[in-house]
Amino acid sequence: MSILQRLTAVVALIAALASCHADQSGGTQTLALPDATRSGYELSITQYLTNDAPLGPGEPQPSDHCPNAPGTWIAGSGRSTAVSNVFGDLTEVEVYCINADRGELSGGIATWTDAAGDTISMSFGATLLRGFAYAPTPNAPIIGFARFTGGTGKWSGIAGDALITGRQNGDGTAELNYKGMVYLPD
Repeated sequence: MSILQRLTAVVALIAALASCHADQSGGTQTLALPDATRSGYELSITQYLTNDAPLGPGEPQPSDHCPNAPGTWIAGSGRSTAVSNVFGDLTEVEVYCINADRGELSGGIATWTDAAGDTISMSFGATLLRGFAYAPTPNAPIIGFARFTGGTGKWSGIAGDALITGRQNGDGTAELNYKGMVYLPD
């Protein structure tokens, strides 16, 4: 990898973290911090994602969450299985927006379901460090940010953040790893 490619990757990483961390009003969100009424857990998730066909340009998204920003935005969705040291075995469904011009996924909303049927809500965004979503570039590195925003059953009141790393494959699948912290009410 050349110096220019490495520099481009570092800039893309910084941009991914900044864009994934921005809220819809253009401000930034703070990381979920522990307080005296929560128990914190180091989180690790390994996710095997299959991206469904994009919903297509102009399709409405739930909660109208797609950004109003420059670029060609299309809607996408996916489903996955995962294993977590905190949540156990999981299934997941998600919707997101893809900026095909910049290789960014934004406005992601996911619902994880554990073996007992309890759910975990998450928002996310990511950037492909080379190649674009749904392009034939195999093994494009991906980096992003996830925020856990609530849940049902034993995950009610969950909060937390995680860094997402992995690879977007040319066949529409992805292998992702989450590392972070989650906090549950005591």
